[in-house]
Amino acid sequence: MIRMKLGALIEAEVALTKLDLLSKEHKLSFKATYKLGRIIKKIQPDLVDYYTEKKKILELVGKEKTELKVVKEGEAPQEVGIGSYDIIDHEKWQKYMKELVGNDIELSNIFPFTVEDLEGITELDTDDFFQLGNFLDQSDTEAEPKERKKISVTFDKVEPVLPEVVPVVPIPEVLEEVQSEVAE
Repeated sequence: MIRMKLGALIEAEVALTKLDLLSKEHKLSFKATYKLGRIIKKIQPDLVDYYTEKKKILELVGKEKTELKVVKEGEAPQEVGIGSYDIIDHEKWQKYMKELVGNDIELSNIFPFTVEDLEGITELDTDDFFQLGNFLDQSDTEAEPKERKKISVTFDKVEPVLPEVVPVVPIPEVLEEVQSEVAE
């Protein structure tokens, strides 16, 4: 089972679409194509929900762009929505979209891709692999620490060592020499 936020699935959609195109061009192994088919089948309901809810949000916080089109031959052109929106209330847009992409989803009975499954595929770049993160087998990678531990040394409490005071005893020849220089 793979658990993720809906936002991670939406980010992976582009990379999964690229893999689907490569599969149709017979550039994926049977094993990778099989895994991809199962993934696509399982994510469809979540994608439909996402785009349905996103459209509701757009209708609530935006205004659909229109263009003049002839709907029926012989009639005057009418304004028809073109499916894209101008966002009017940006604050609500961000609030509702954050809530939407923050939904947890679970995908059961799918198998993540292994490195071997995608070996030799040169059409994917590093961004695609980052987007596919939840769909890649992580078992052979080193687990990252939760938080970096600061390196430090704990010292025992030590009393400060004071330097030994040595009394200065003037040497008679040096004293006479300094006195004669001062006198000059």
